Amino acid sequence: MGGYEIIKEADRPVHKRSVRGPPQDHHREGSMWVVDHSQHCSDTDVVVWVWRSMFFKELEDRHQQNIVIDDISDIVVRHAKSNFEPYVTYCSNEVYQQRTLQRLLSKSPSFKEVLSRIEADPECRNLPMCSFLILPMQRVTRLPLLLDTICQKTPKDSTQYEECTKALHCVSKLVRKCNEGARTMERTEMMYTINSQLEFKIKPFPLVSSSRWMVKRGELTAYSEEKNGIFSKRTSRQQVYFFLFNDVLIITRKKR
Repeated sequence: MGGYEIIKEADRPVHKRSVRGPPQDHHREGSMWVVDHSQHCSDTDVVVWVWRSMFFKELEDRHQQNIVIDDISDIVVRHAKSNFEPYVTYCSNEVYQQRTLQRLLSKSPSFKEVLSRIEADPECRNLPMCSFLILPMQRVTRLPLLLDTICQKTPKDSTQYEECTKALHCVSKLVRKCNEGARTMERTEMMYTINSQLEFKIKPFPLVSSSRWMVKRGELTAYSEEKNGIFSKRTSRQQVYFFLFNDVLIITRKKR
């Protein structure tokens, strides 16, 4: 049953037209999007090709050999180890894809108009563009759940169980890499944003680093004592904003 569910999941339709750009009759209007953001399209093309032309094809061939599927763990292991690396790249860049889409929708009326016509096409089932962009991530994250179901239904003293647990380990490792890649890119982008808002009086601090991430941020009231004459002190306070990273604390104040 689990093997059939994986084949069924792999065979879910991929509407490439909706993610590659405008149809031929709208090509001229959407040409700016096709050229300027071709990298996003390229990433999508790769994961679609890997899934449909390689992974699903091998699963379907196994199904054609015998309608009662004995085992597909070897196929899952082989592809998870050798062919699914594009999913890590794709999931890592997902935040940029979503931001690029939102920027185009807000700044390009022609893009918004063309995209609305594409999304209204019956082939797209009235689904928005963002639902197709996130589809590869949803697919790869479903694999461990499906493999876990197969493991639970496989006798533990069988050879198939050992192979199935190996496949589960491989796809779980793949999903962890996808999640880690997405988190790293999100952290890096956050640091770029913070870095652009900071102004150092002496020399710039190299804030952006792949090994650095934010732990906490917020506003504080800083108190300090100043001498007010020989025998008295005066307490002053000011609002500061802090950024606590895993390896450094930065305290800032608003520029006057």
